[in-house]
Amino acid sequence: MDFYQDRVDIITVYIEEVHVLDEYNNEKWRSRRRLITPSFHDTNLLHSFMLIFNEQAIILVRNLDKLAQSEQASKTHDLYPYISACTLDIIAGNFR
Repeated sequence: MDFYQDRVDIITVYIEEVHVLDEYNNEKWRSRRRLITPSFHDTNLLHSFMLIFNEQAIILVRNLDKLAQSEQASKTHDLYPYISACTLDIIAGNFR
């Protein structure tokens, strides 16, 4: 005798939900990839991005070197402002 005939098969429901989410995520991924892909196949764009990245990395190292050489060198420092400024400069540098 099966007492659970009226119960929903939770595994089947879960698998169906995962399948629906998977299809949704695939469509989302495809649309985003269509937008982003051209950026990674333009060698001139990538080359200019690397130039900006290198310039800003040099500036970051100089700023950190100044901090290390300062009177406060023995103290602990929060590097977040330096890293975030470098990141923003890299992003903004692509729009020059």
